[in-house]
Amino acid sequence: MIEFKYRRAAIAAIAITFLVTPLFAQPNDAEENAASPGSIVKASDRQPSAAKVGDLIQIELIYQTIPNSMLSALDVKVERGAARFVTVVSTPVLAPNGQTIIGAGALSAFLVAERSGTTRVRVRPVKLNGSRGDEQTYDLKISERD
Repeated sequence: MIEFKYRRAAIAAIAITFLVTPLFAQPNDAEENAASPGSIVKASDRQPSAAKVGDLIQIELIYQTIPNSMLSALDVKVERGAARFVTVVSTPVLAPNGQTIIGAGALSAFLVAERSGTTRVRVRPVKLNGSRGDEQTYDLKISERD
């Protein structure tokens, strides 16, 4: 398992690869780029989230940085396999103006959309004291890339 301090660097490298690779495409690379990744999709637990094959999907759980509220991990289960779980990392909570919000933290689970279909992802937060929070369900509808 990757140490916590290196997970952020690993996910940043994955995200950069997903976003930069299409920029270097040559005209004769059309077949390879048809399935190349295109964007990062933030999933919602309120409604089904749409993604395309190759997209990086982020599921973010925000918490207050006070005792008995802080999260240490996410237990992620993927059903029906159209998406593959990659990792969980700590991510900053940003205000609309881009500033970091003090007093809040977030853990994000990242998945890759591998094929078209529907996928249900169940996420259960694990607090610093070891107790588990309520499970949240995310439905993903993954379609082929245009």
